[in-house]
Amino acid sequence: MKIKKSFIFPLACLMSILLGVLDHVLGYEISFSIFYLLSILFVFSYDTVLKTFIIAFLSSVIWLIADLTSGHQYSFWLIPLWNSLMRFGFFSIIIYLASQMRKEKEYHQQLALIDPLTQILNLRSFLQQLTMSRAHALRFNQPLTLVYIDVDNFKQVNDRFGHSKGDELLRLTAKAIQKSIRVYDVVARMGGDEFALLLPETSKEQAQSILSRIGENFIVMVKNEISFVTLSVGVATYQNCSLSVDDMILMADTVMYEVKNKGKNNIIYKVF
Repeated sequence: MKIKKSFIFPLACLMSILLGVLDHVLGYEISFSIFYLLSILFVFSYDTVLKTFIIAFLSSVIWLIADLTSGHQYSFWLIPLWNSLMRFGFFSIIIYLASQMRKEKEYHQQLALIDPLTQILNLRSFLQQLTMSRAHALRFNQPLTLVYIDVDNFKQVNDRFGHSKGDELLRLTAKAIQKSIRVYDVVARMGGDEFALLLPETSKEQAQSILSRIGENFIVMVKNEISFVTLSVGVATYQNCSLSVDDMILMADTVMYEVKNKGKNNIIYKVF
């Protein structure tokens, strides 16, 4: 059963208080330290780091109170305060290490979805987005447009200016596309010098407007930099998305290669 996030913090507070009561009843000879830690990690798993630190501090205070009220005698009054501070320090270190592990995990998850060169989606992530958009379009009977873009003469750029210039070209192309599309459109690098665009709820006419902006931005950002670079673009609009994802990609890719075979530097639109 999934717990509502709003219940997590109060529940953790209650857990810590109950542990304090047990600590008081059973006495200082029996330790409940691991259970306090479980309460803290429970909050960390479902809520913010700040609230986790609050629970850690609350647990340390409750532990101190339970320790003192259970009859534990100390030779000097600062000793229980020092012990409580050490407990809070221990909890804080655990929280810090757990948060670093979480950040590392999120970073690697992002790397798995992002093309490191252009900082746009990679093939794997694009396929996930296309699968979801296809299901939505099929359910609500909406059009969906898939665009395949190939950078013409990319090999010549690498041969004449080096691979660093080729990498710069790909980054500029990605930026030109990103600048031209809507917030809910999806752009990805499919590999090499090929890019793909997913345009949800988009007809052929709407796609023409978007591709026109891409062409204008490409001229300003890329073509003025390297004059002999152009784009071959295949646009496939699906009125009925009953085709499989693989077939949709294949058809868009085929339209793009039709442009390549006819001399490059052009756009072909097809409706399926």
